[in-house]
Parts: sequence; structure tokens; C-alpha cells
Amino acid sequence: MKKENIFFMLLVIVISITKTNATTQYLDKITINGVIYSIKNTPLESYFEKYPEKRPKSKIISSALHRGYIASFNIIDNKLYLTDIKINISKKNLNGSGETVLESVFHQMFPEKSKELVELYSGILIVYLKKDESNKNLK
Repeated sequence: MKKENIFFMLLVIVISITKTNATTQYLDKITINGVIYSIKNTPLESYFEKYPEKRPKSKIISSALHRGYIASFNIIDNKLYLTDIKINISKKNLNGSGETVLESVFHQMFPEKSKELVELYSGILIVYLKKDESNKNLK
């Protein structure tokens, strides 16, 4: 067998193993006509590239949330608005044990606002057409 063929086969195997072992990421959400969908894109990343100090900070590192937040969007009058942004926090239960929960930090980032126009994102949003029924607590 030629060296190129062996290299190609090894590359395919490595990619296959990596894909199957990767942690599924929490996706951002978008509400369209009252229905919540997951989106593949991360529209806030261009904002955080321009304003890195604005990125919400979580003390909890999650392999399922590499970017550190879950954003929720809504389309109003054909414009994209950020309506919520949540991060992982640690909370103590009544029995003293801890748990990780998602908590909104939207009002810390945008005080006295209920939504924020997303102006720095331009492009196509990839929306999964299946209604988002997972993680109902992320609404």
C-alpha cells in the first residue's frame, strides 16, 4: 500500500474517533413566530471579539459549553435581537449540596433593557427546523 493511502486511512480513523468522543455543545436559541428553535451559529461571537471585556464570566468550566454562555434571540421586524444570555453558576441546595444551574446575566450586561439589537452579526443563521424540546429550562 502506498504511504499516501495509509496516511489517508489513519486520518479518517482519527477524525472518526474525535467526532464520536466530542461533547455535544449547548446551542443558542431563537424564537421565530413564537416557536423556539436551536441555531448552529453563534451570533454573539462577533460582538465578543470586538468587546472581549463584555463576555460573561462563569467560574464553572463545562465541556458542553465551551463559549461559556447560551444566548436566546428573537426576530422582531426582520431584525435580530438578543433577549437573554445565561451562564453556568453553582448554587447550594437546601440540603447543603451544590448543583450547577443556568442563570441569566442579560440585565447585568444590558441594564434596563428587555432586548438588544444584534448589529455586529451579518450572515445566514442556520436554524434546526425541529422545534427545540430539549432543555426546556433554557427558555
